[in-house]
Amino acid sequence: MTLAEAKNKEYKICRPYEAIAPIYDKLMSHVEYRSWSDFIANILMQEPSWPPEMLELACGTGIMAGYFAERGVHVTGIDRCRAMIERACEKNYKNNPQFLVADFCSISLKKRFDAVVCLYDSINYVMIYNDLITFMKGVNRVLKDNGIFIFDICTRYNSRTNFIGFEDSGSVGDFFYHRLSNYSVFTHIHINDFSMYKISGRKLLFKEHHEQYIYTAKQIKSAVHHAGLKLEAEFDDICFRKAHSHSLRIHFLCRKN
Repeated sequence: MTLAEAKNKEYKICRPYEAIAPIYDKLMSHVEYRSWSDFIANILMQEPSWPPEMLELACGTGIMAGYFAERGVHVTGIDRCRAMIERACEKNYKNNPQFLVADFCSISLKKRFDAVVCLYDSINYVMIYNDLITFMKGVNRVLKDNGIFIFDICTRYNSRTNFIGFEDSGSVGDFFYHRLSNYSVFTHIHINDFSMYKISGRKLLFKEHHEQYIYTAKQIKSAVHHAGLKLEAEFDDICFRKAHSHSLRIHFLCRKN
């Protein structure tokens, strides 16, 4: 805690995404969501079930779900952060994707889906390998026969190269935010610490602490196998090149046998 924070004991420590939900879309405005959704849609359109019944895990404020719904995909999005789901529900998306508050680590939906997606390294929030296997078994349960699971991870190369001591800050509306990122090459834990201030007076209002475990591709493939899924492809970032040792992000395409 800094001296300034010690003097200001009124700030709230929030769970991940609770505080940044109102500014999340602007915070992530640099992300090429449209191109990303095009990449995923190009995979889905090769399937006989197009347009599919899709479950999006960790859907956040629903940006990707909205793009999928525009294409006629029947989307159900879940996220454990109520504040993010509330933001998603406020939007007037075409074809009305459904949004629910739920933890993707314990999927209890009875409905079965043609496709499940989990994007923007959300899977890295599953910090323990055995929990990762349990999570993937849950995905397997909600997939229809021959259904597909598409997800991505942040790689160790990415965290090591771009996020050790990385800082970012800016203003959104009435708020000023500061993000400090770090990565340990020993524990392979990637940390993002967010602080949000009221611009008038720079009063600290909220702090959020995010931790992600950065898996190797080998660990991911092992978990996929133990969950009873079949790995069909590994893509470099949002293109159809094969993933490699310097990939910043890897997409995995898996299928329910």
